[in-house]
Amino acid sequence: MTELRLIPPAALLWVVTLIIIGTRTPWWALALVFAVGVGVAFWDVGLALTTTVIGVLGVVVTSIRAMIVDTTTIYPMVTATAASYAHRTNTGWIQQFRIDDYPVTLPVITLQRPDIPIGTLVELHGKPIDTTSFSLGNTLFLATTAHPIGHPDLLHQWGTWVRETFAHAVAAHTTGDAAALIPAMVLGDTTGQTPEFTQRFVATGLTHLSAVSGSNVALVTTAAVLLVAHRSPRTRATVAALALLGYVVIVGSDASVLRAAATGIVGLIVMLSATTKAPSHTLALVVIGLILYDSSLAAHYGFALSVAATGGIIAAVPSLHTLIGRTGLPDIIVRALAVALAAHLVTMPIVALMSNRISVIAVAANLLAAPAVAPITILGLVAAILSLLPGGLETIPLAIIGPLAHWIGLVATGGAALPGATIALPAALAPAWAVLAAAWTIWLIYRQHFRILVGVVLILLFAPGIPMLTGARRIDPHTLITYTVPTKDHLITLDKTGGIPPDAQLILIERPPPSGRRQAHRPRPTVTRAGVPVVVMGVDVDLYEDGTQHAADGSF
Repeated sequence: MTELRLIPPAALLWVVTLIIIGTRTPWWALALVFAVGVGVAFWDVGLALTTTVIGVLGVVVTSIRAMIVDTTTIYPMVTATAASYAHRTNTGWIQQFRIDDYPVTLPVITLQRPDIPIGTLVELHGKPIDTTSFSLGNTLFLATTAHPIGHPDLLHQWGTWVRETFAHAVAAHTTGDAAALIPAMVLGDTTGQTPEFTQRFVATGLTHLSAVSGSNVALVTTAAVLLVAHRSPRTRATVAALALLGYVVIVGSDASVLRAAATGIVGLIVMLSATTKAPSHTLALVVIGLILYDSSLAAHYGFALSVAATGGIIAAVPSLHTLIGRTGLPDIIVRALAVALAAHLVTMPIVALMSNRISVIAVAANLLAAPAVAPITILGLVAAILSLLPGGLETIPLAIIGPLAHWIGLVATGGAALPGATIALPAALAPAWAVLAAAWTIWLIYRQHFRILVGVVLILLFAPGIPMLTGARRIDPHTLITYTVPTKDHLITLDKTGGIPPDAQLILIERPPPSGRRQAHRPRPTVTRAGVPVVVMGVDVDLYEDGTQHAADGSF
C-alpha cells in the first residue's frame, strides 16, 4: 500500500484549500487538518505526520493568498503582463493577465479579440467587476482599451512566432473543422473555434481534443523519448523535460496548460523510472505540487476533470480491460474502450455538476476519434517545425492529417446531432443521478450484460420524444441578432417603454453592476418581457431553446 500513501495528504490539501477559498478563514481548515491527522495516527504515525504537515502548509499558503486577494484593490487602470492567449467566449474574449505581487491571474474581458502575445506588459483601462463565482480570485476586468508598454522576452517571442506561423500554414492548406482543430490539438491555439464548434465537442465528450490536454503532452514527451530510446534513463528524462518546456513556452503557461502538462506527464514519469512506484503515487505528487503552486486550481472544474480522468484510467482500466475482454473483441478495441469508459464514468458527476447534463455518446465518440489523435498530434508537430523552414514541406504532413481532423469533426457533428446525445438532469441532484448512472453501467459490465447496456444507450440516443431526458438544445449566440445596452438599468427602461428593436434575438448588457454590488443581491434579468434572452458581457453562459441559461463554469 506504499504507493497509496500520498493520496490522503493530496486529498486533504485539496479539501482544506477549497474550505479556505469558500470561507476566507483558516480555522475550519486547521480543525479538519488536525482531526484527520489524529485519525490517521491510529493507522500509521508516519503517514499522519506527512498528512498534517502538507495540510498545514496548504492552509498557510492558501490563507496568505486569500488575504492578499481580499486586501488588494484593482483600479480602473492596471499594469499587467499577459499570462495566456485570448480565448473566445459566448460574450466576447477572455485573456488572463498577471499583476506583480498578486497571487492569481486577472481575467480580462474584451468585446474584440485582443492581439496581445504572452509576456507582453500592458496598460489596461476599463472597469474591475466583483464576481460571486467560487474561486480564489474575486475580480474580473472589463477592458475598454489595452496599450502594450513593453515587449515579451525572446523566449515568449519565439513561442508566439511558432504559433502564428503554424496557424497561417494550417489556414493555407486546410478548411472547415480541420482548420480549427489542428492548431488546437497541436499547439493549443483555439482562436479559430466558434461557440458552435465548441458545443459540438462538449456534447460528444471530445473537448479534450479541442485544446491542450494531458494526452497531447504525453504524446509529445513520449515522441521525444523515443528519439533517444537507446540512451540512458537520465538522458531520456532530460530530453522529455526539454520537450515539455518548449511545448509549454509555445502553448502558454496558464492554468489549463499547467494541469494538462502535469497530468500528461504522470504516465511518462512512471515509464522512465525503473522503480515500482505506481502511477497513483505520481498523480498524488502532481496534485500536491500544483495546488501548492497555484491554490486557485483547487476550485477549477478543469483541474478536477483532469485529475479524475487520470485517476480513473489508473484505477479502473485494468479491471475494465479484463471484463470487456470477455466479449472476444480485438485487444486494441478492448483497451481503447476501457480507457474511454474509465475516463467518462469517473468524470460524469463533475460534468453533471457543471452543466446538469451528461453525454450519452461520449464513449462511442472517443472510441471513433481515438485512432486519429496520435497521428494528428505527432505529424502536426512535424508540420509545425517544417512551417518554420523555407520550402513549404509542411504541406506533406498537413495533407495527411487534414482528413483525420475532418474525421474527428465529422464524429463530433454526427454525435451532437443525435436527439439523445446528452441527457438533461434535475439541477438539484444532477451529480447524484450521474453517480447512479455510472454505478448501473459498471454493474452491467461486471455482470456481462453488454447487450442490455448497448440497448439502453441506443434507446437514449434515439429518444427525441422524451424531453425530460434530452432537454432543450443549446443555441449559438453568435447566430443571433444581438442588441447591446450599456447597463441593466438601461435595459429595464427600454423594456418598459418598448424601445428594444423588434428584430433583436439577444440582449447583451455591456457593463455589469458596479464593484461592491454583488450579483447575488441584485439579480439581473435573463429575458425581456418579449422573451428575448439577456446576457452580461464577461459572464460566459450557455443558452438553450427553452430560454434557460447555465454558466459555462457551472456556477448557475
